[in-house]
Amino acid sequence: MIGESVMYIKLAIIDNDVEYFGRLSDTFSNNYENKIEICFFTDESIAVKNIKETRKFDIVLMNMDKDISSELPDYLVYGYLGDSNEIESYNGKIVINKYQNIDLIYRQLISLYSEKASSNIGFRNSHDYNCYKIAFVSVAGGVGTSTVASAFSMRMARQGKVVYLNLEDFDSTNNFFCANGNGNLKNIIFALKSKKTNLSLKIESEIKQSNEGVYFFDACDVALDKFSMCNREKIDLIRELSTKHNFNFVIADTKISLDENNLKLLNDFDKIILVSDGSTVANAKTYKFLNSLTIVEEINEDLSVNKKINILYNQFSNKYSKLITDTHVSTVGGINKIKGLEPSELAKNISEYQVLDKIVGGQ
Repeated sequence: MIGESVMYIKLAIIDNDVEYFGRLSDTFSNNYENKIEICFFTDESIAVKNIKETRKFDIVLMNMDKDISSELPDYLVYGYLGDSNEIESYNGKIVINKYQNIDLIYRQLISLYSEKASSNIGFRNSHDYNCYKIAFVSVAGGVGTSTVASAFSMRMARQGKVVYLNLEDFDSTNNFFCANGNGNLKNIIFALKSKKTNLSLKIESEIKQSNEGVYFFDACDVALDKFSMCNREKIDLIRELSTKHNFNFVIADTKISLDENNLKLLNDFDKIILVSDGSTVANAKTYKFLNSLTIVEEINEDLSVNKKINILYNQFSNKYSKLITDTHVSTVGGINKIKGLEPSELAKNISEYQVLDKIVGGQ
């Protein structure tokens, strides 16, 4: 799991299925020994008495036929146990399918716990643990920025712990990465805005890991959720990921502009990879942006975006593409145009290119 846990959840389960509890208890003991403690009750009255007298439980899960929610203390969070994924909520509370993958059950419990957990409970990086933050951007559309960022994430996942974060308005994360579970970036955005939910725990419950080893959040179902995310919230999320979850790399796919807020966001990264296809149009836009950025930074001395930019050429054509030469920006290298592959397969193909290693060569 993510990071070094400093929490310990005490869970009460109220259900008749003793055999299920035995299997669940054994599995949790093997996988989450220092993270969760479970007590099982078949009698509702005994459960209520124990919960109130001991005051030791954080979460109560109950069968819908054994609903004691009206008798629970206000400080507790609770949900229900179900037999399938068909029922997602009951009386406004989450229903957890008890026959799903144990990791999905654990993440749903963390999500419940995050609703009332103190902000100082969560995860922290190990001592002397460094995280490298890299942004992938482009001033020209259609050059494959998201594809290259995803490919780089896949490659770096072979060397360390990587999270890919798509901050574009129209998120394409699920074209490149997939995994089981219901986690979604919109829930992280809500946690950032509400400030009532423990962000570290919410991230633990919502984040997924692809078959390539890359951690990611599912894209928002509605683009308006992403539009509502302000610059401060983006910076807070990036800093949270880079300081409390033991990631070696936070790789963000985001836009670039001369807007002050956007430049403050980019200023928070260690390196910025500007993706271009070397076409006449892309090169013209790149020149204009870099020249304008130089002027902006002369006015605002707090910004140091320019020196972090490196150009990486993608979909490069020997016939139609040209390198930018008369600029201070360094070139990482180039990737030839590859045709006929779906986005995820294209990213996997590009992840084999050794030129991507040069991105962190100077780290």
